[in-house]
Amino acid sequence: MKFLKNLGLFLLSLLVVYFGTVTVLTLIYIKVDPPLSTLMVWRAAQGVKITPPRPLPLVKIPSFAKKGIVYLEDHNFWTHHGIVLGAIREAWEANQRTGTTAYGGSTITQQLARTLFLFPEKLYTRKALEAGTALILELLLSKERILELYLNNIEWGPGVFGIEAGARHHFGTGVRNLTKEQIARLEAIVTNPVSFNVKTYVRNRGMTARYEALMNW
Repeated sequence: MKFLKNLGLFLLSLLVVYFGTVTVLTLIYIKVDPPLSTLMVWRAAQGVKITPPRPLPLVKIPSFAKKGIVYLEDHNFWTHHGIVLGAIREAWEANQRTGTTAYGGSTITQQLARTLFLFPEKLYTRKALEAGTALILELLLSKERILELYLNNIEWGPGVFGIEAGARHHFGTGVRNLTKEQIARLEAIVTNPVSFNVKTYVRNRGMTARYEALMNW
């Protein structure tokens, strides 16, 4: 019993430290762009060359890119509070209708939480921490800032972080110079930017469905 009690206190202290750190960093990220994320550390540990973000203010990111990523990743983004309990079920139903895996169950806020503070390993403990972290992000940041951080920090290629760096990596120019078709290809690969790129996405049925959804939107 004493061992279990000590273990419980230890785990509780870890949670306090984790969420305390997340809270402090999130307060900083209200105005300051993150210089580093846990996903960047994870990729570097795997030996992947890191291309850091080139942060852009949200107003300088093309409207089609902003609206498109919300359409694909989290159509309830502007109204939910970080987590949507029925999102996984809705994503499964959408994938069943289309016969693909085009839609995921995590909100944009949860994906940002995972990118900045957690790791990509699919564990129940990570999912629980992700949900708690998303609630903190929603409490402390505006929706606009969450979307801005998301676009500027998620992975757009192996070790390539942020939509501006992604545009330059795949097309050799900034995102503001991309056509809608190029943006659609870029956003099609967000679900697996390590294994696919803006040319090879057509080999994946789910990514092809994402591209077609944006082009027909």
